[in-house]
Amino acid sequence: MGNNIYVLFETGRVYDPKRRFNVPQRATIGKLLPGADDSLMQPNEKFLELFPKRCLEQVEPAPVRSNTISVGTFLALDSVAKEYELLEFKCAIGNVMNFILVNEIISLPYFYL
Repeated sequence: MGNNIYVLFETGRVYDPKRRFNVPQRATIGKLLPGADDSLMQPNEKFLELFPKRCLEQVEPAPVRSNTISVGTFLALDSVAKEYELLEFKCAIGNVMNFILVNEIISLPYFYL
């Protein structure tokens, strides 16, 4: 048995007089992407038939900051503090500057390094 979850779209209903209720007509328009939070699906040809004006664009994940870049920021601040003998202020200044650079709050500290 596969672990695929398919997305069904109800295209209409047909009344069945013999059973006395509506029978839904459904079409499979895609399948959920594995590991997604039930909000992303991979559409198929039927999706494009039912929704011809829908623009499909590639969804790219948000960029993740590399650990190397974060360590590089710390090493740069550490070398500046050692060079200018700011060891007693290194902890306070370094923490603030490192937080600002790593979280990219403002670009001003880039000009001071």
